[in-house]
Amino acid sequence: MTGTGTTTCKTGYTGRFTFSPALTAGGASTHEAVGVELSFGGCSGGSPVPASGSYGPKGVVTGAGASNCAKWFAPSAGTAPGFAVRNFNGAPMDGGVSWSPSTINGSNVRFGSMRIMTGAGTLHDLTFILPNVGTGAVTGSYAPKSHLVLRVDPAQNYPALTAACASGGVSAVNIVPTSPAGSSTGTW
Repeated sequence: MTGTGTTTCKTGYTGRFTFSPALTAGGASTHEAVGVELSFGGCSGGSPVPASGSYGPKGVVTGAGASNCAKWFAPSAGTAPGFAVRNFNGAPMDGGVSWSPSTINGSNVRFGSMRIMTGAGTLHDLTFILPNVGTGAVTGSYAPKSHLVLRVDPAQNYPALTAACASGGVSAVNIVPTSPAGSSTGTW
């Protein structure tokens, strides 16, 4: 059956963002493939209410310095967070959502951009926000729009990833259910 309405899932977010080639300081690649492997639970709303889901999209960023860390992660300034915006101009971040129970038809969720926020203060936690503006386009169950706020492993904060960019690169960033910045959530 096709899920209708809006479902919001607030717990159990795990997975990772992957980058190919790895993001590096001064990265000169003009083609950056980005993937997400994501599982989540704690859903409410919609009909029927799903127990959990998984999402596996891929997208492409193109242009000068597409693999340059400085274009993916921005420092905070004093009490103001830092923001980096990445547009999926080579191919949108697009992929299927599988729902549990499996009697719920899948969804396809597509985002044209994302925003990466570096928290202010001493921790400099990272948060990946899909989409950057408005909502992602959904077809299938729980259409027509989606919005995700995905917290990053606290050990992979801005200083840690900046250091990794300078010494070998960043090929993956881990998504966690909660960080000092808050909880991962998604409206599907």
